[in-house]
Amino acid sequence: MNNFVLIVVISVCALLSSVQVTEVAMIGWSHGIGSWAEIVGSLFTILAMLTTYWSISLALSDIVEEQLKLSRRICWVIATLPSLLMTFAGLGGFMEFMRLAGGLIAILIALLVVPAYRKASREPGNSLLGKWGGAGMQIMIMLAYFLMAVGNVVTI
Repeated sequence: MNNFVLIVVISVCALLSSVQVTEVAMIGWSHGIGSWAEIVGSLFTILAMLTTYWSISLALSDIVEEQLKLSRRICWVIATLPSLLMTFAGLGGFMEFMRLAGGLIAILIALLVVPAYRKASREPGNSLLGKWGGAGMQIMIMLAYFLMAVGNVVTI
């Protein structure tokens, strides 16, 4: 709920204070308020991007670690370094790589969640989802994750 309120407040303030629409709301908002807000908004935007990138790279490094059985730090470098090198080489922007990484994670989840559920449901005991765990629901879950992956890759 707090996240929702914060997003609404930032969005409304950015729309009211900015003359033109910008890709990052904080930049448009800071242009409307003044130069001091531009610096604070830029720092906030960088920190938001870094935390998002960090969480995605850690999730991807967990997957790499599980598959390759290497140390956690090496797997984090394997998961992080290619996108950083492409960004600094000018082959794409940070936001494009974030969208691509989110799409890749969605595809991995779509391919792993349903088989993991099917394996867990074969174990003795009550079903995890009861009547909602049927084949139709599993197909719908996989489709939702694939749609999420496509949504991350398609530019608006």
